[in-house]
Amino acid sequence: MPKRKILALTLAILLALSLGLYTVHSQRKQQAAAVIEEFLSALQRGDTEDARAYLTLPGRQGITLLEAFGSDLIRPGTLTQLKVPLWGDAAATITINIKGSPTETEVTLGRTGRGWQITGFPHIDVVQTAYLEDVREQGTGSFEYALFHPHQERRFVSPVLFAPEAGTVVDAVAVQGTLVYLSKLPAEPLEKILAVQESSLEDLWAGYVALSPDLIIYDPLGPEGVAQATRRELIPGRQNLTAYMREGRAAALALQEPYVPERIRVLLNTSGFQGTRHPRVQITSGKAFTLTDYLLDQVIPLAAGDILFLKPLEGGVLALLPDGSEMQLSSRVHITGSDRLVIANLERGPAGNPVTPAYRGDLEVAWDEGALLLVNELPLEEYLYSVVPSEMPVSFGLEPLKAQAVAARSYAAASIYSGRFRALGAHAEDSVSSQVYNNVPEVPLAVTAVQETAGLVGYFGSSIVDARFFSTSSGYTANYHEVWHDPETLEFPSTPVRYLSSRSQLVNMDFDISTEDRIRDFLDRPDLNSYDSTSPFFRWEVTMSREELEATILANLPERYEAQPDFVLTRQGSQYVSREIPPDPLGELQAIRVAERGEGGNIMSLEITGDKGSYLIRKEYNIRFLLRPRQYLPEGEDVLIQRHNGSVLRNYALLPSAFIYFQIHRNSSGEIDRVTIRGGGNGHGVGMSQYGAYGMSLRGHDFESILSHYYPKTELWSIYAW
Repeated sequence: MPKRKILALTLAILLALSLGLYTVHSQRKQQAAAVIEEFLSALQRGDTEDARAYLTLPGRQGITLLEAFGSDLIRPGTLTQLKVPLWGDAAATITINIKGSPTETEVTLGRTGRGWQITGFPHIDVVQTAYLEDVREQGTGSFEYALFHPHQERRFVSPVLFAPEAGTVVDAVAVQGTLVYLSKLPAEPLEKILAVQESSLEDLWAGYVALSPDLIIYDPLGPEGVAQATRRELIPGRQNLTAYMREGRAAALALQEPYVPERIRVLLNTSGFQGTRHPRVQITSGKAFTLTDYLLDQVIPLAAGDILFLKPLEGGVLALLPDGSEMQLSSRVHITGSDRLVIANLERGPAGNPVTPAYRGDLEVAWDEGALLLVNELPLEEYLYSVVPSEMPVSFGLEPLKAQAVAARSYAAASIYSGRFRALGAHAEDSVSSQVYNNVPEVPLAVTAVQETAGLVGYFGSSIVDARFFSTSSGYTANYHEVWHDPETLEFPSTPVRYLSSRSQLVNMDFDISTEDRIRDFLDRPDLNSYDSTSPFFRWEVTMSREELEATILANLPERYEAQPDFVLTRQGSQYVSREIPPDPLGELQAIRVAERGEGGNIMSLEITGDKGSYLIRKEYNIRFLLRPRQYLPEGEDVLIQRHNGSVLRNYALLPSAFIYFQIHRNSSGEIDRVTIRGGGNGHGVGMSQYGAYGMSLRGHDFESILSHYYPKTELWSIYAW
């Protein structure tokens, strides 16, 4: 073949090969570009599943990358450059927008069985709502930023010194470990928490602050640096926090100083303790006092003897001032003065001889769905001045009163931290729901007991003890878990509390109460040498006819079911189930049987059978309420409790205790004629017996010895030392 033809053929082949390679290269480039464009488009749409299909990254890098783009700090940009060789990986340059600022970054693509895939992407860290713990200058002229977040604690470097200083909450973005964006969230200082709801808190100066569902609470006050705190730290009365806001909600809160429970906020009940929602409030004082609305910046001085009338107004409080004028105020107002504040329309004390209570400290009146809530805030020690004589007879003497002061202080401190009343802006109520407060006047000896134990609280390990107390034991106390259920799981018996355990209260002797016969023998003995022997309730009995007992059960069974349906059960077939109580539930009473007792002898479960139904009543309070020794028959005589000291009580509000047994008297036909309930003690039986503390003091025990007896393995520390 002539050379000219060979050369032409060679050139044609080379041209064809070049055209083929060019076509292949163009197709490869188009395909790679399409992958990048489709990936960026999926990110722009927020379609992470679609975007994930274009990624082949090792480990969790793909998930982390998509999470970064899922934040509001990073948005995808555009493809600006693409290099695709004939063979091997491709390299692309894309822009990403970090809070609106475009930044170029390199991406690697490789061929897989699914075509082009993104096989390399710079590692991007997005840390939102993080606490900026520390900023340090490195020797290289760069800066190191230490960020704490509950889910990722990171350190980044940057050649740039960003504006936010340590001790703030920030959003941050880092690429390949280098910080490229740092911004402080808007901060709002909080003066004092007044109340805490699930989705908001109320502050003295800021009013209502919305809380993010993902709220993070930072505590930078610990010895090991910043840590995450729980909502348990959002205690009404806590001062000096900072809220960091995002889209009108607090995304984070930072604690600025330790909380010390020096003051307590008490929710005051109406007269007769019928509830905490007041239709109106009248307040006066023996010296000048002040009405303040912090949100409206209103300060209204009032003279000694003036009477301030407050009523609920839709969403707020209406003040009727002494000069006859009216003023519409915000949802919470504050009353302060240099003397005690008297609530003129409130009654306390015995029903036959009520008193108008005067309160130390300050008062807050808050609107609550058409009524008013009344909160008394005062120093914890001054609160105890009234609690101690309200809970224990002053005649018991100094050492029992000191033991009561420590128990009451422990109970109050635990209530402060529990958060039980925080939605209502309080730590405790002034009724038996918490501790009875200001129901009797202060007494010097009780004040001395508080002052001589100032700050002392019982601890078990590092936790404040649940210092339960009651009037009188039968000679044995009860186990905590055999009296109360778990409020979350409804389990009963609940989890034992080691320091609230059943213990003998007999002096230098023991008594076997392991069987029903032995318990009967025990409760028939008023002569036992017990710390509680001086109490009129050490032994008692009540007898009711069958008709009286049926009337008591009929009156109280539906109420107990409504209150605690999981513990008032109806027999259905061979089982007991929770079921609505019918109108005539019992019929004629046929039997009463103790189904379960606790270690200390207290009844845990009681079976009651009638010709129309059988019921299993669980827990001591339900049993005591159901069998209330009161007359419910229209023409019946008073029901009497005979106490071992010869005294008699009529129509008592509650069966004194669940440390009882039944004597069932039947007629010649086998029908129940009457039932005698014989028992010992008064109260739930857990923790410290108040009459027992008195009995111990008569035998030379001081308050520390009394407390170690009733709360074993606990220690006394000052609540103010933290």
